[in-house]
Amino acid sequence: MAKAKITIADAAIQLALKLNEDENVAGVGYDDGRKQELFLYLVKDPTEVDTKYPKTFKGFKVVIDVVGEVTPEEDGLENSL
Repeated sequence: MAKAKITIADAAIQLALKLNEDENVAGVGYDDGRKQELFLYLVKDPTEVDTKYPKTFKGFKVVIDVVGEVTPEEDGLENSL
């Protein structure tokens, strides 16, 4: 029986769980369009921290984006309507 191919959404969840304890990871996202890429959002440039972040994960390319510290907005609900 053939093994089912993992979806990019499932790969993103698995990558997020794998890197959950890493304080340099701000988040994980994905593009399920034509490129089918995972995005790894980091607080600091990985060359300054280390090189433990994958270039691919479960067959999908991983694009690293340094976004800095991510914090919630104080008044996020006021502006939602």
